[in-house]
Amino acid sequence: MESQQAINGAKPAGKPLGAVTNMRRFIKEQNYEEAAIFEKVWQNGVIVFDTNVLLNLYRYNKEARNELIKLMKSYQSRLWIPYQIGLEFMANCETVKAWIHKGFKDLNRNLH
Repeated sequence: MESQQAINGAKPAGKPLGAVTNMRRFIKEQNYEEAAIFEKVWQNGVIVFDTNVLLNLYRYNKEARNELIKLMKSYQSRLWIPYQIGLEFMANCETVKAWIHKGFKDLNRNLH
């Protein structure tokens, strides 16, 4: 639901919105009804990860990967992977794995 300011093209005062907390604060300040709707969506909405989020499971270090997997498990009942995202993941996962393997081979060669 867009605020009247957004519909009229006016920009909200203050710093640009970037972080989720700033977005939530901005929406709550705009209108209590809109904030209530936003909270309902935030608490119950479907979560869709971009293909790169899934491919990053290969790129992240062990700690970051485990944290993302933990987060995915905690929201598993709300996760959805559209067919297109699955296709993109399958089309690119071997390339990402090869890129990582090549990086390790190059590093090993440069160390010796």
